[in-house]
Amino acid sequence: MAFELVETEDDAARERVLAPLEAYNEAMTGRGSSEPARWISILRREGDLVGGLIGVTYWDWLHVDLLYLPPSWRRSGAGRGIMAACRAVAARHRLAGVWLHTFSFQAPGFYRRLGFEEFAALPDHPVGHTDHYFLHRTRPGGAGPAAPPPGFTLREAVDPAERRALAAALRRTTDAAIGPNPRQSLGLLAPGGGGLWGRIRHRWLFVELLGLPEPARGDGLGTRLLREAERRAAGRGCVGVYLDTCSFQAPGFYERLGYTRFGTVPDHPRGHARHLYARRLDGQPLLAHNAPPPRQDGTSA
Repeated sequence: MAFELVETEDDAARERVLAPLEAYNEAMTGRGSSEPARWISILRREGDLVGGLIGVTYWDWLHVDLLYLPPSWRRSGAGRGIMAACRAVAARHRLAGVWLHTFSFQAPGFYRRLGFEEFAALPDHPVGHTDHYFLHRTRPGGAGPAAPPPGFTLREAVDPAERRALAAALRRTTDAAIGPNPRQSLGLLAPGGGGLWGRIRHRWLFVELLGLPEPARGDGLGTRLLREAERRAAGRGCVGVYLDTCSFQAPGFYERLGYTRFGTVPDHPRGHARHLYARRLDGQPLLAHNAPPPRQDGTSA
């Protein structure tokens, strides 16, 4: 079976993959995967400088999409204040908590000091470094609303131009640390609808979406899609593939294809769980693991 290859950002192609997945998710949970999809921004501008946080709430958690502070703003308490305001938003909307990931050359120690629990780690992502995953659960009866730090504005919305500016600033610091690594799109569209949608960066393929209409399930099409994506990723120099899937979706499917679960976000959505999976393509062992929780003193166990 021939798949249609898409290697550019294409909203219509991505929507073709998303549509059957959304239908399945709603049938299983009564909720679409983008619900309630509230964006938040806690930002500050000073001339050409922009810094702060952009996040999105979906399926009962607030996910930190971007967090960046210019060097001159650091060590001022702004980062701590931003995260306090972020957690307050999660509490106000009665979300289960806040989750995020950060690279070893970025800020894992910062999140540990704030009491975030490291629940997973993916070594060699980027190659030579580690991707750390953290969460902070919302505690009933916890601290009340927290205002953003002075000079920062909290909005439950995001300006696309501001998001691009923040992403560009963060990308510049990442490129300075590990070298330029532009993102590549990889889409495989199935003839009868659905397909696979992912992106390549840091020599890993992230499978963002894999969705097939009901009549196409169960005949090996999903396996062929994933194996073709792996083949193309390996041809582009990727060392591995990673993805996430919910407990009502396809954890067993990925395990049968040699993927290892290396982390879980509980209650995402409530009553279910979001699982992280990865597989190496280069013959090296996958060292990803569920990281131990921090001790009471805030250091790793």
